[in-house]
Amino acid sequence: MSPSPQPGNGAGPPTAGQHVDEVCDRFEAAWLAGKRPCVMEYLSEAPEPERADLFRELLKLDLHYRRQQ
Repeated sequence: MSPSPQPGNGAGPPTAGQHVDEVCDRFEAAWLAGKRPCVMEYLSEAPEPERADLFRELLKLDLHYRRQQ
């Protein structure tokens, strides 16, 4: 039996929550790679309905990594 297709892996467009997670994962990876990613650049990737949620999540990550420096 093959596994069920998962959203975001070619089975269709990712949900809003999955898209926010994917953008946040890339933002966090940039911080971990020693870069200082710009929240606004990543925020511009989201359609309007997702922007408020994405902004909150990116801001949390940004503050976390800035405090660590």
